[in-house]
Amino acid sequence: MEKKDVMKQYVTDKYFSKGHWWTKLWQTLVAIITWICVAVPVYWTISSTLLANNPQFIHAWKYEEGKTLFYFFDRFFNYCVYLNRHCGHCLHDSQ
Repeated sequence: MEKKDVMKQYVTDKYFSKGHWWTKLWQTLVAIITWICVAVPVYWTISSTLLANNPQFIHAWKYEEGKTLFYFFDRFFNYCVYLNRHCGHCLHDSQ
């Protein structure tokens, strides 16, 4: 069997096949809306914390609690990565 025949037998995708315009439209809309739902919070967080002193950006929030929480999570996750890299082998060696 050739690769094309195997692909036709086991792989089907309505999005990339001919026709199925409603499926293509629906999946494209869902993908765009989902990426917007990812991009907006990322922009809000970066513009309000890391770019807080830059007047060219619109800041979503300016209160200190948000900045404090952001930098707390920054330190917390950095500490977790440090522990995982430097102390993680201790847990695996004891088993």
